[in-house]
Amino acid sequence: MHDAVIKRPRLRTHHVVAIMVSVAAMIIILYRSVLHVESADAHWWFLPWLRHILDHGVVQTLSINLPVLVPEANNAGNYTPPYLYLLSVGSYASAFADDLTVIKMVSISGAIFCAASLAYLLSGYVRREIALCGAIAYLLLPSVVSNAAAWGQIESFYTGFVLIAVARAGRDDLVSCMIAFGVAVSIKLQAVFIAPFLLYLVISRRASVGVLVIPPVVYALMMVPAWMAGRPARDLAMIYVEQSHAYPWLSMNAPNPWTFVQYFRLIPQPTGMVLGIGAGLVVGLTIAGLGFVRRSPGAGTRGPSFC
Repeated sequence: MHDAVIKRPRLRTHHVVAIMVSVAAMIIILYRSVLHVESADAHWWFLPWLRHILDHGVVQTLSINLPVLVPEANNAGNYTPPYLYLLSVGSYASAFADDLTVIKMVSISGAIFCAASLAYLLSGYVRREIALCGAIAYLLLPSVVSNAAAWGQIESFYTGFVLIAVARAGRDDLVSCMIAFGVAVSIKLQAVFIAPFLLYLVISRRASVGVLVIPPVVYALMMVPAWMAGRPARDLAMIYVEQSHAYPWLSMNAPNPWTFVQYFRLIPQPTGMVLGIGAGLVVGLTIAGLGFVRRSPGAGTRGPSFC
């Protein structure tokens, strides 16, 4: 006697539609509830930049390093131009929305983009429905709602490209992986946290050394519109160097041990920078070195697959 096949009940189409509409309504209500919040960054940075775009035009805005109202930042915006590109596109919504809402619309679009990127990454491992649930769950995370809808930040944009980079690596397309990583770095330097993973791909011979040229080339291409608008190339190349000088803190309210080190002044800031960067390099190189170990003779003919 053959074992009976147990069929899982499937939701009918109208049930799926009802669930999706309910979830979408919940997301909209949740995000709208915090649209009125004006963060310090929005007050000091984003709103003046948007007003500069509206008053002086996109080209003039891209041609300069926009000032901010924060003395510690050396009176320089030191954001890379891609944010201004996004803000310039969002400025067209100023005809029917106030400035703060325009800022939030840009950041929320980043959250939606990142959710789509997450769904794309997950689709390589799980069924499409589960990938979609993961994307929806991402949009409901308190940190995402706070970052995008309350604070008006753009972390979701660079995170979305990081997810695409990982997804393309999992599909053995290392060229598009490096392109996505280059775009991510051009938006926020924090994207370099996946650099050990990319170095692992090279060491494990899943990618040639030549692909490491792609990210800096992509970064340069992302700066071209600002350069063509009149901003000096050296200024564009040194943005992240300027950032390292503008914020003399070990932690900017981050929920990690460095907050306690800074608050209790356990070590000087320069010493903490050296220790933190050194520890990060050691950990990153250790992770990347696993690729070499697994590719060495006697460790197998092929490195581990994450696809």
